[in-house]
Amino acid sequence: MPRLERERLSESITEKILDEKSYKEAKVVAAYSSFGSEFETSMFIGDALARGKSVALPRVSEDLKMIQFFVCSNLAEELTPSRLGILEPIPERCAQVNLELIEFILVPGVAFTVDGKRLGYGGGYYDRVIPWLPIGTPKVAAAFKLQLLESLPTEDHDLSVDYVVCEESL
Repeated sequence: MPRLERERLSESITEKILDEKSYKEAKVVAAYSSFGSEFETSMFIGDALARGKSVALPRVSEDLKMIQFFVCSNLAEELTPSRLGILEPIPERCAQVNLELIEFILVPGVAFTVDGKRLGYGGGYYDRVIPWLPIGTPKVAAAFKLQLLESLPTEDHDLSVDYVVCEESL
């Protein structure tokens, strides 16, 4: 997808997410730094910061094979590229957030189904983190319509999102 089209569709998707009651009410939101051809998260993160929300971004802990979330407020000074080139929090500059405090989470993925099944990038990081979130925490995927499939191969350990937000109504 051309960059300008991806940015235009990301803006449309973001506007829908910002209208969600669960997002508006959340004080601590988790997101991710988009990379490559993913949904562009910068507008979402910018809105959350402008509304005074705590924004938690993930950092991969290779030792633990987990992602840890850190509250970031100044992205220009608090993020650094990972070995894969994805911007991650610098632990010395950001406070780690207890997963039990997260009230809304954007979950990345390669593909999704309308009912929330998710194909991730193969590391299982979000499948291991989601169970630690408070019961009822909205797990939301922001995806382009072209990422939606009728079905996905899933296994018991593959966790779904609660809903998928696309540029078009589902």
